Amino acid sequence: MDECREAIPVWIMPRYLVAEMVNPTSTRYDIIIVDEASQLGAESLFLFYIAKKMVVVGDDQQISPYGVGIADQEVVDLQHHYLEGVRFKTALSAQSSLYANAKIRFQESVVLREHFRCMPEIIQFSNDLCYASNGTPLDPLRTYTANRLTPLVLRHQPDGYRTGSSQYAINEPEADAILRQIEACIVDPRYAGKTMGVISLQGEAQAKLIERKLLETLEPECIEERRLICGDAYAFQGDERHIIFLSMVAAAGDRRIGALANEAARQRFNVAASRAQDQLWLFHSATLDILSPACMRHNLLSYMLNPTRTASDENERKFESDFERHVFGLISERGFHVRTQVCVGDPTNHRYRIDLVVEGMQGRLAVECDGDQWHGPERHEQDTARQRDLERAGWQFVRIRGGDFYRDRAKAMEPVWAELERLGIKSGGVDEAAGEPPAPAPSHDDGQNSEDELVGEIARPVMDDSNSDEIEAVNHVEATDSVEVAVVAAERQTLPETLEIITPRVAQNNAREAIPIADDLPSRPGLDPLSSERAAQPNASVRAFQVVPEDSQTPKTDFFFSEYVSYRGKATPDPRIVSLGVVAEGLCRIVEVEGPMIARRAYDIYLRGCGIKRLGGELRSTMNRALTVAIRQGHIVSQNEPGQAGVILSTVSIKGTPSVKVRTRGPRTFEEIPAAELRAVGQYLLECQRLEPKTEEHMRAILECFELKRLTAQVSAALLKL
Repeated sequence: MDECREAIPVWIMPRYLVAEMVNPTSTRYDIIIVDEASQLGAESLFLFYIAKKMVVVGDDQQISPYGVGIADQEVVDLQHHYLEGVRFKTALSAQSSLYANAKIRFQESVVLREHFRCMPEIIQFSNDLCYASNGTPLDPLRTYTANRLTPLVLRHQPDGYRTGSSQYAINEPEADAILRQIEACIVDPRYAGKTMGVISLQGEAQAKLIERKLLETLEPECIEERRLICGDAYAFQGDERHIIFLSMVAAAGDRRIGALANEAARQRFNVAASRAQDQLWLFHSATLDILSPACMRHNLLSYMLNPTRTASDENERKFESDFERHVFGLISERGFHVRTQVCVGDPTNHRYRIDLVVEGMQGRLAVECDGDQWHGPERHEQDTARQRDLERAGWQFVRIRGGDFYRDRAKAMEPVWAELERLGIKSGGVDEAAGEPPAPAPSHDDGQNSEDELVGEIARPVMDDSNSDEIEAVNHVEATDSVEVAVVAAERQTLPETLEIITPRVAQNNAREAIPIADDLPSRPGLDPLSSERAAQPNASVRAFQVVPEDSQTPKTDFFFSEYVSYRGKATPDPRIVSLGVVAEGLCRIVEVEGPMIARRAYDIYLRGCGIKRLGGELRSTMNRALTVAIRQGHIVSQNEPGQAGVILSTVSIKGTPSVKVRTRGPRTFEEIPAAELRAVGQYLLECQRLEPKTEEHMRAILECFELKRLTAQVSAALLKL
């Protein structure tokens, strides 16, 4: 590193690498630029020593070191003991940042006022909370675009409740609501390409809960594409997303809701609310009446309920004349926020000073009050030159002459109102042109049906009587684990001499529980159970029933496969432009014909029907949600194999139909054959051909039944799991 340092003029590295690589006794950099200095603590003060010149960039209104677990009195005692005579020793504490120390020790400072990240309505909360009160309000430079998203969205969860201690508090209804809303936004075309983040306003536990729910619901590719992370305000310091979802966590209940009113809380809320570029959501269970007015939660909720600029207080403003005061009063009466004697330019000399600046959610307008008593004709040329300079910097001006104002105030103010209208500067609130946010996705809780109205009731498909391929040869049997199993034969095929119905679950090792299964069979001519001795065998893995021909005394033992019936229905509508209910209905028609089937195959058939060849992340999410709607409304039954999650990999069937059907392979690949169907065939082979379970011979016999030959490592691994 010593040899490389002279060859490389600029080094960019985190602070800890500087400490590891630089020898402070012999090395000094010409210039050190420290970014995000408000997050660096007193341990970073060595940077002052190794720099000849230093530029410190930071924001003391954002998160600073918080020194958790360090007693303030212990720090004070150490300061008195070791730092006696050291200047600014009180600034050397666990809560002090490098930026705070630089602000004390450096005389010159440059305040950056232009804000490029957030929509004006979003940054205005931080503006009122932190910056305007310090005399350095931010100037939002982002403009309204056509069809922009609604910048501020509020969602109240009246059923929300908080559990856990203060640092580990969670609010599950809020977490579920955020999950459903993220799902809805992901499939909304207006949110295409938008990045997202979730911030908990109280502790990390809520963020971890939401993160776990997202990982269980969304595909990893989707999470990666959206840069979707969950955390507290500290996790988002220096970061940004297009869409931010805030969870307040606090809720009415037995626990008292404390007031977050200290400096650290103000900084956290400032960071949390200003991470969103295009849209900020707030999910809350607590209401204003149970929150302390001094609490940051109350401030944020109040603003989200009524997002307007705070009206100006005349008593807090400075005026050079009564003329300015009167103009200020007329503008303030209309609800506009007005700043007086605004200094622009060099912060020390204040080369330019503007009488009044009218600020709305979007934009600002400079108003100059030309009164002869205060300005005089000799100042006219100077004021005109100053205005030209500021107009080149983007300022818009309106000038009002004192004589015109006092002759007819209404007429003199008309240019001000006209210019405010032209620039789109309003007294506050969110413009009505923004599009409505999407409704939340259906709940994943089967016991809740409150979201059904959003997608409409699905009409369960009814099979056409002419579709004779779906007629079942035998009734299904209810197994001990509520799994329905049947073998289906096609019409116009003669019934085989022996027909076996197999349960995939190992029977209970108890004759009393095994025998009634046979006793409860529906009575059909020629259908007899096997002997009770065999049915009651311990650890029996097969339940077999035979159709006995009238002219035969000894039944045969053939295993019958029905022909696989493929879906040949009409073209399906594009899922990107129709409601979830329409998509769900199309999936039901497919499952009615081909079920039980892997949900992924149903998705592929649906998408091919509307000309879509690839199942991308957003389409996968749409299809998952549509299938979930059909499941929740009771039309489709979904079953996952043990250790497997995700609706796309589940086996789906129409409710009331057998959940396992042994059929020929048909157009299916090996991956598209339900595991329960493979398991049923495998158990039959073990029983009838006396094969050793999970041997190569056994696995090849299963594949041969489905006219498959290649026993690859992937196929072998899947069969070993049966």
